[in-house]
Amino acid sequence: MTTRRVILLLLFVSALAAYGQINSTSSLSGTVVDSSGAVIPTAAITVINSETGVKYNASAGQNGGFTVPSLPAGTYSISVVAVGFKESRLPNV
Repeated sequence: MTTRRVILLLLFVSALAAYGQINSTSSLSGTVVDSSGAVIPTAAITVINSETGVKYNASAGQNGGFTVPSLPAGTYSISVVAVGFKESRLPNV
């Protein structure tokens, strides 16, 4: 392999690595539980971006677990609603 090809290959690999570093999204995961620690299945989770007002929705599974993927960097407010429970809110996340 010529020196020129090696340099081009290194530049290409470096560009791919740099591209991966500019991703500014994250995910939010958790488990919905009541005050006794019992899981609350099928709860509705709403995550709201405080700056833009964009809403992201998720539902807890049978084990109470949920994930909201691909959230842009920012501050969020989270609300959880389940049948038989008072709505729970968590601001400034």
